[in-house]
Amino acid sequence: MPTSNDSNDQPAFSGAEIDAVEGWVRGGGSLLLITDHWPYGAANASLAERFGVRMGQGLVEDPEHCEPGRGESHLVFSAQNGLLRDHPVVQGRAPGERVRRILTFTGQSLVGPLASTAFLTLSESATERPPTASHVDRSGGNVRVNMEYADPIPVPGAAQGLAFEHGVGRVVVLGEAGMLRAERHDDLPVGMNVPGFDNRQLALNLMHWLSRI
Repeated sequence: MPTSNDSNDQPAFSGAEIDAVEGWVRGGGSLLLITDHWPYGAANASLAERFGVRMGQGLVEDPEHCEPGRGESHLVFSAQNGLLRDHPVVQGRAPGERVRRILTFTGQSLVGPLASTAFLTLSESATERPPTASHVDRSGGNVRVNMEYADPIPVPGAAQGLAFEHGVGRVVVLGEAGMLRAERHDDLPVGMNVPGFDNRQLALNLMHWLSRI
């Protein structure tokens, strides 16, 4: 029987690669680390930990701050609900670049270092379903990885977007990847092409802040 080691949820970076990335950022480089629900948290956890970021590695839900019709894992962060916090990536460089509403599409939780700003903050009603052990099923040339999420647990103080300085460099970590892509799924727009949200502007603001433009 294949083991969970076949499921691609192992660390994605070697120790030497992590050393190189951390040293480059500390010396003035910038890092945008985009993660997602299982297995991406497990794959990126060791790199994130070097920067003081802990990844929940599961699936976050919030029945009180989700987009109606899309499910409890599609979270809304806005100035109105208090989950979109002030930071240059939210404020932009001018009033016209201000971000007011962000939608995420099923991701994990993040807890950052003390000096970080959680600009996408999870609410007290948010929970995370941790992943259980995965197993691989093979049938001929087909390979399928199966895993079920466990019961939800509270995630106090967690976020889905963090920004902070590291040495003289800058870091942004996202706990969900769909917010910065644009596609369609079951005839619904997903990501930056969903009307009524400022995900496209957030993508630009992230690049401006990380590149110091």
